[in-house]
Amino acid sequence: METKNDTRQPFERVWQLLLEAARIATEGKMDVETFTSAGFRAYVKNSPEIIDAIEDSRISEAVEELRRVGRLATA
Repeated sequence: METKNDTRQPFERVWQLLLEAARIATEGKMDVETFTSAGFRAYVKNSPEIIDAIEDSRISEAVEELRRVGRLATA
């Protein structure tokens, strides 16, 4: 059984690591877009299934837009 403390521990560790990464990035004059992009790339590298979820979401959005503008029939 997972307790509230169990889910809090990974968050706290990640938060501390992000604070350290942000300190290093700002000391190195890294802009925020580069920093956030690097963080996202690191997350995807360790969780490649997220790309499938993003692609599925984008496809669904595109289909809905085509339906909205009348270029694709609804079933």
